[in-house]
Amino acid sequence: MFHCLCLCLALLPQEVPKDPARELLARAVAIQTPGGKAPVIEDFQADLTVSLFDHDRGGAPTSAIVTEYFRRKGSAKQYHRILNLPAEKKTTHLMTDGRICALWEEGGAVHDLLQAPELADDLKQLREERARTEEMLEIFFLANLDGPQVRWTMGTPRPPLREDSGKEISVLDLLRVAEGDDRTMTISIGKDDGRVYEVRLVRGKRDELFRFGFHEEIQKKLAEGGTQRLLIPKRVDYLENGKIVMTAAALEASRIKFNVGLSDKVFQPPARNPK
Repeated sequence: MFHCLCLCLALLPQEVPKDPARELLARAVAIQTPGGKAPVIEDFQADLTVSLFDHDRGGAPTSAIVTEYFRRKGSAKQYHRILNLPAEKKTTHLMTDGRICALWEEGGAVHDLLQAPELADDLKQLREERARTEEMLEIFFLANLDGPQVRWTMGTPRPPLREDSGKEISVLDLLRVAEGDDRTMTISIGKDDGRVYEVRLVRGKRDELFRFGFHEEIQKKLAEGGTQRLLIPKRVDYLENGKIVMTAAALEASRIKFNVGLSDKVFQPPARNPK
């Protein structure tokens, strides 16, 4: 009789242990992409109001208007940044198509950064901006960070985040470790609203922090027809090793665009003799 009872209990459906990390991830993914699967970002365009902080010169912010383009084309990672400094009445371009690396002022000569040792700092800046933009796009939608080689765990409790307005936001930390990825990733998700507020990436001595705010829903047109709803942040702050490097904000969410089919011309310097 006892044996039969044990056998019957063994045949009953067993409750699957809950995984709080996976549950939190699923909640955040559903809020980011309520209309379906997250898009894989092949190209990106944004019109932004930016504050830049140069800590080698005291750290005072410089205001700028930036248009930024990024595209993956085969193995090439293409980038073009247009920086308008109203106080200096100057507009500069930094651009690479994956081979050419160029710098020019509006209406001025084009400089080939690979052939200009005196512009090594500009080449370094170009590569850092492209890498930072690629990294931001990688973490933009959490669904694109998951996979069979990814392990998610809950972080330790932490103090609330504080917005510029003074409002406190209770968050839960989600830790991501992926095979073949030497970074440690910590994602801070709103306890009440499920929104992504921070992503920290640590690799060796390099500690990068992306802060996201002013989330707004947009309608993204799909290539196969119809639209998809996406929740995206209109503001991103970027900190490196604890120091603020940049804040960037779009006045409207429609100024941030994905997979619009950028043309090759966007990543070509003007037809002037390079210097």
